[in-house]
Amino acid sequence: MHSPSRSLILAGAVSALGAALLAAILAGALNQASSAQAALAALGATLVPAGALALAWGERQSMGKEIGPANWVTFSRGALGASAGGVGLLAFAMPLNTGLLWAVVVLSILALCMDGLDGWAARRFDCASPFGARLDMELDGMTTAALCVLAWSSGAAGAWILLSGAMRGLFILAARLWPWMDRPLFPSQRRRVVCVIQIATLIAACAPLFSSISAWVAGAGLAALIYSFGVDTYWLYTHRERP
Repeated sequence: MHSPSRSLILAGAVSALGAALLAAILAGALNQASSAQAALAALGATLVPAGALALAWGERQSMGKEIGPANWVTFSRGALGASAGGVGLLAFAMPLNTGLLWAVVVLSILALCMDGLDGWAARRFDCASPFGARLDMELDGMTTAALCVLAWSSGAAGAWILLSGAMRGLFILAARLWPWMDRPLFPSQRRRVVCVIQIATLIAACAPLFSSISAWVAGAGLAALIYSFGVDTYWLYTHRERP
């Protein structure tokens, strides 16, 4: 097995294990979950960093032989933000108390604050790579999906909020169906801003403080996401006949 593959499997395992342990401890300590229920939370949390790594795996040869500090930051924030996925599954098995929800909100805020740190580390230590960029993007997608599940399962929003987590997948599927959508997009700061807005609104919707308006908060984030995808789709359509 090539060295980058071994390193990535190790880093992914550390991140997934950390996410699982954190989710299980939170479920047991703050929500009196049984062993089976804590295991369910651990499973849900594991899927976030593991899923991001699986989706970015094809770019691994671009990373070099070492993980690098930037990717370790990405894996670390993945472990923190993954608690939303674990608690999201736990909500299907038992009611969630306020303390557990606040713990997830705090961890998710910390993970969101770390989102720009991996990019800084990549520039500072000269370890930027297509793999790192892809891992960062996929982790954002998995974190969004986890927060969507939590918002739905906890009652903060209806099942419609799952569309926020599915938008990127639907966009990729549409590109398979319509070739004019399968072309590089122009660089845009808007996409970065909307990504942060979407995750921030999902976190806020899951916070007990905003329980009375949680659906509106989550809906605002979804509206921003639909707008952003709409802009990109319109641009692709109007440039469909250009080389």
